Amino acid sequence: MHTLIDKIELVGSVMTYTEVAQTENVTIIDEINLDYDSTLGQWIETNIIGLEDETTLLSEFFNVTPVVYIARSGTTSPNDLPIINSIGEL
Repeated sequence: MHTLIDKIELVGSVMTYTEVAQTENVTIIDEINLDYDSTLGQWIETNIIGLEDETTLLSEFFNVTPVVYIARSGTTSPNDLPIINSIGEL
C-alpha cells in the first residue's frame, strides 16, 4: 500500500480530487489528514444540512481556502507522482 496525496479544489462548481504526490512518511500523512479534518472536513460537517438543501454552496468554503489536501491509501504507486518528504513540497 502506498499513500497518495490528493489536492482538493473547486473546478467550476465541482469539487475535484487530483493526485499530486505520494509519501510513506507517517508524520506528513497525519499532518495532511489533520489539516483536512480541521478545514474542509469540519466545514462540511457543520454545513451538511445547508449543502443538502442547497442553501450553502461549496464555493463559500473554497473562496476562503482554495486548496486542501488529503492523504489516502492506494494499492499501486503511480510512477509519475513525486515522492515527498516534507509538507512544504506540496
